[in-house]
Amino acid sequence: MRLFTSLAFLSLFLSSSCATLFTGTRDQILFTSEPSGVKVVIDGYAVGKTPILLDVRRQINGRWVGFELEGYEDQYLQLPTQFNGVSILNLTCILCWGVDLITGAVSTYTMPSVFVEMEPTLPVGIRKID
Repeated sequence: MRLFTSLAFLSLFLSSSCATLFTGTRDQILFTSEPSGVKVVIDGYAVGKTPILLDVRRQINGRWVGFELEGYEDQYLQLPTQFNGVSILNLTCILCWGVDLITGAVSTYTMPSVFVEMEPTLPVGIRKID
């Protein structure tokens, strides 16, 4: 019984850390566009059409988001991240830092919403002048 209790506490300790526990591993982001109905693609997977509120799993380097609509130029952006200050509570626990790094909880997304204005595709042979 003592071994079971020890293993239970060890697994609980190794599977949790401050930022993961207090702030989770996802952020809600609202995606909107003009026109609406644009397909939202995150890391290569279609996740819905604008307007849409999504729980986006955190990743240290941010995630790539694509916006696609027939008759319009595809647009892409990388969601910017910042350091999650709650991770400082891990100062005394190297394993907890590891958990937060693996889960992405060590960072948060800086944009609570994303608005994209789609640009129509130009006919072949016509170039846009900036």
